[in-house]
Amino acid sequence: MQVVVAGDGESGNPFTPKGYLIRYWKKQISNDLPKPWFLLNKASPLNAAQYATYTKLVADQNALTTHLHTFCSSANLMCAPDLSPSLEKHSGEIHFATYSDKNFTNYGTNEPGIGVNTFKNYSDGENIPVNSFRRYGRGSPRDNKFDNYAPDGNVIDQSFNSYSTSTAGGSGQFTNYAANTNVPNLHFTSYSDQGTGGEQKFTTYSQQGNAGDQYFKSYGKNGNGANGEFVSYGNDTNVLGSTFTNYGQTANGGDQKFTSYGFNGNVPENHFTNYGVGGNGPSETFTSYRDQSNVGDDTFTTYVKDANGGEANFTNYGQSFNEGTDVFTTYGKGGNDPHINFKTYGVNNTFKDYVKDTATFSNYHNKTSQVLASLTEVNGGKKVNNRWVEPGKFFREKMLKSGTIMPMPDIKDKMPKRSFLPRVIAAKLPFSTSKIAELKKIFHAGDDSQVEKMIGDALSECERAPSAGETKQCVNSAEDMIDFATSVLGRNVVVRTTENTKGSNGNIMIGSVKGINGGKVTKSVSCHQTLYPYLLYYCHSVPKVRVYEADILDPNSKAKINHGVAICHVDTSSWGPTHGAFVALGSGPGKIEVIVAGKRENSGDSVNPFTPKAYSIRYWNKRISNKLPKPWFLLNKASPLNAAQFAKYSKLATGDQKSLSNEIQSFCSSANLLCFPDISTSLDKHGQDTQFSSYMSKNFTNYGNKLPGGFDSFKIYAENDNLPVNSFRQYSRGGAGHDDRFSTYAPNGNVIDQSFNTYGTGLAAFGVGQFKIYGPNVNVPNLRFTTYSTEGVGRKQSFMSYSKDTNSGSQSFTSYARNANGAANDFTSYANNSNVIGSTFTNYGESENGGGNMFNSYGSNANVPKNTFKSYGLSGNAPFETFINYRDKSNVGEDNFVSYVDDPNSGRAHFQNYGQSFGEGSDGFSKYGSKITDAQTIGFETYGVNSTFNEYGKSIPTFTDYKNKTINQISSFLMGKNNKWMVEPGKFFREKMLKIGTIMPMPDIQDKMPKRSFLPRVIASKLPFSTSKIGNLKKIFHAGNDSQMGKMIDDALIECERSPSAGETKRCVSSIEDMIDFSTSVLGQNIIVRTTENIKGSKGDILIGSVKGINGGKVTKSVSCHQSLFPYLVYYCHSVPKVRVYEADILDPSSKAKINHGVAICHVDTSTWGVNHGAFMALGSGPGKIEVCHWIFENDMTWTIAD
Repeated sequence: MQVVVAGDGESGNPFTPKGYLIRYWKKQISNDLPKPWFLLNKASPLNAAQYATYTKLVADQNALTTHLHTFCSSANLMCAPDLSPSLEKHSGEIHFATYSDKNFTNYGTNEPGIGVNTFKNYSDGENIPVNSFRRYGRGSPRDNKFDNYAPDGNVIDQSFNSYSTSTAGGSGQFTNYAANTNVPNLHFTSYSDQGTGGEQKFTTYSQQGNAGDQYFKSYGKNGNGANGEFVSYGNDTNVLGSTFTNYGQTANGGDQKFTSYGFNGNVPENHFTNYGVGGNGPSETFTSYRDQSNVGDDTFTTYVKDANGGEANFTNYGQSFNEGTDVFTTYGKGGNDPHINFKTYGVNNTFKDYVKDTATFSNYHNKTSQVLASLTEVNGGKKVNNRWVEPGKFFREKMLKSGTIMPMPDIKDKMPKRSFLPRVIAAKLPFSTSKIAELKKIFHAGDDSQVEKMIGDALSECERAPSAGETKQCVNSAEDMIDFATSVLGRNVVVRTTENTKGSNGNIMIGSVKGINGGKVTKSVSCHQTLYPYLLYYCHSVPKVRVYEADILDPNSKAKINHGVAICHVDTSSWGPTHGAFVALGSGPGKIEVIVAGKRENSGDSVNPFTPKAYSIRYWNKRISNKLPKPWFLLNKASPLNAAQFAKYSKLATGDQKSLSNEIQSFCSSANLLCFPDISTSLDKHGQDTQFSSYMSKNFTNYGNKLPGGFDSFKIYAENDNLPVNSFRQYSRGGAGHDDRFSTYAPNGNVIDQSFNTYGTGLAAFGVGQFKIYGPNVNVPNLRFTTYSTEGVGRKQSFMSYSKDTNSGSQSFTSYARNANGAANDFTSYANNSNVIGSTFTNYGESENGGGNMFNSYGSNANVPKNTFKSYGLSGNAPFETFINYRDKSNVGEDNFVSYVDDPNSGRAHFQNYGQSFGEGSDGFSKYGSKITDAQTIGFETYGVNSTFNEYGKSIPTFTDYKNKTINQISSFLMGKNNKWMVEPGKFFREKMLKIGTIMPMPDIQDKMPKRSFLPRVIASKLPFSTSKIGNLKKIFHAGNDSQMGKMIDDALIECERSPSAGETKRCVSSIEDMIDFSTSVLGQNIIVRTTENIKGSKGDILIGSVKGINGGKVTKSVSCHQSLFPYLVYYCHSVPKVRVYEADILDPSSKAKINHGVAICHVDTSTWGVNHGAFMALGSGPGKIEVCHWIFENDMTWTIAD
């Protein structure tokens, strides 16, 4: 089955490419089957702000190419890096560890001394590492060692030009060079030419590579006594091509050894052109060369021609069932006493102009073309030729039955990790072979580079005419794939893939089998990845196929290890007679049906072994003793840094942390952290209408100062941004008739920090400032209106749906509209449905003349709003204030009116339905209207409870349905049985509710924290993490004083350093490894971690389905981990005594369909909890009298001993 990881589903930002894709799926696909997250998670990872930025840049492709590397990093593309400037010359020993993408031009050239250069773990795990060794060590007697050079890379492009040319002595060792790479492209041009006694060793070079080309041009030409050893070169590779041109030409006495060269390869092609021509006494040894390979072609052209006394030994050359073709042209021709020995040499060879008198053939097999042809047929019904084909790649339909044991090919996805581009961006990029030059420019692909070849190959295949009966399209967005599939199949479709890679390269047993469409011939669309900078699929539909799903079992234990998808091609009549299926299975076109095993794309354990995620997986395997399925919802929170980035930032964190701070923006982007952006320089002044659409993180200092007129529109500004920082400092100061509109400003952001300093100040005349849907759905907004519209004339401010649905945060209105004349302010639906929002109005409207302020539905349905009105309307003339449905239905808010409307002249204040809620909180009116005139009217209609009037002008207020209760009355009132003070329904519940058939409310369990990843432990451990070092942390993360980032860091560290509660064991963890260590220290190594599956059922009624008690429902030990707000992912993990843990299916109460699978914890002993704990307010009772249960929220988790 396809498991949906918590947080990867539909709860993401709706304005991202992924959010759009999910909506597109719902729109285009007519059924309600589970969504294919293995496809939808390939959507572009761009956030909404990045999406807007790059959509704009792609319109001007020159602009996009200048931002290519940030685009590639943000959009998860595969791009060629730009080489750094050349390193300087050197004369000492140098070690290059965990480097990448460097330019070694003229490095060490002509330098004396026997220095040693070591390249260890160089370009590890890189995509398209480009390394240029041009004239490296030229004329220098040095030793160079390349250990683990560029392992696990994709599309490596390495150039060794004039490497060690004209050198004397020294050695070059290439050990584990380019191992496990995809499409290596390596050029050795003029390598060791004219060298004297240089020894070169290629050990396990390009082992297990896929495709690619190796060029050895003028290698060792005119060399003296140079030895070259190729040991395990290109072993286990697929279609590796090596070209040796002018190799060892006119060399003197060099020995070349090819040991286990191309061993076990598929279709290796090797070309030896002018190899050893005119050489003196060269000795060449080919031992186990291309042994057990499939159909490679070797060309030896003018090999050892005119050589003197050369010796060539071919031992066990080409020993395989499918030899391929070897051509020896003018081989050994004109040689003086050459000795050429062939021992157990294979078949199908052509010797042209070969010197036969000096050759020894021992057990040499040369077969006729008729014999070779017979090899493609079934050999007596027993042995079948497997030319080109690995076992299990093709098989017959009759194999798909329960109990069959058969080989499975390697179904692992070896392509580099990439994502789709958003359709709107992909559509604007050139996509044809006629525009390759434009594509090369955009993606920085050099001439004759592997990227150029990759782009050309992909586009050529996409433009190829379809085969007979085939319908095809290359798709570069998930929307295009959906459109193509629905155009062929209709809208009631489903997409399938093989579940994982288990069983690959071994024998498997078939379990239960299901034929799609009842096993009848059906239409289908198959999509296969293509190597390209962004994710590109070749999708096609061919006639007459049957599709199957099958459980795949371990043939020994019979345990299910995989679930596979297979396609059976019923009509093969249009296939070529040399198709690999017929070579593997015998027969020919139209005579048999053929099944193709479905490949699985990379996921799970099959990640680069040198990344932080891979380390976390190995650490899990090492520390957790059971073999239960891994918790990918946790492991996927590992740092997304690739191996080279991991090495780079580890080094920066280890050294001077100033170095890390200098690169904080790239670090935050690469490591998926939450960091402050650096504000751009101030925008220029203007005197005209300006539209700010889809902007973010700008500095509007002195913007529009003293300029008349003008209209500024901020539309969808800083949308979906994390920590957008916008400074409106002296904005429109003294401006006349200036209208500003902030529409959907900073929606869906996290930790917004906005500063409106002296905004509209300095006799700003008229104009309108509208804040409409400002900061909705944000987390922790920090908004400051300082001297906003002070001394303004007739300027109207409207705050509509401001900070609606936000979580915590503070709003500061300091000296707002102070000394203003006739300013009217509307706060409509301000901070509705928010949690713990704090607003401070200091000197608001002080000495204001004739302003009318309306607070309409302010703080409605809020939890714990805290509003302070200090010196509000002090000495104002005829201010008119209306509070309608102010803080209505809120829970336990506190309002302080200090010196409110003190000394007003003819002012009126209306409080209608003020604080009408069940748990009101405390309101303090101090010096409220204490010096009012006879004309002032203050009315309270249906005003709530728990209010204190101190020095209140009681002579003329009107109290209608006003309820004032004593402190004792309030205390007993708050302890009422049904009081939901601070508590949303379902947040706490009793254990007896966890039984089948119970209908109960579920709280909002959605994770509203910004998306972040853990840091690798090696980096996190080197960063300061204590309140005593808060200054260092602020410096690293560019957190200013009094910023929300600084407050966030402070709060988290204070909570982490708090002493544990009675019986509690606690620790804050900043890496997966730390979490594993803490959990195993409490529970041992046989443990499991659980989380609630998704957020369905949130904020509504649910029906409880089946329930399972962990540890049989007995009291058990557990560790629960809850997120903290911090720049990187930090969890507060703790263990408390006496809990029971449950899992429960969560059903829709109407349809009874399962919608979620929840994890709940019941605290059996509550005796140490505070009397005012929300659980007791929600459920009644008190400490120690009842047990209390709660759900594990999205992205939180709990650990227990494995059940």
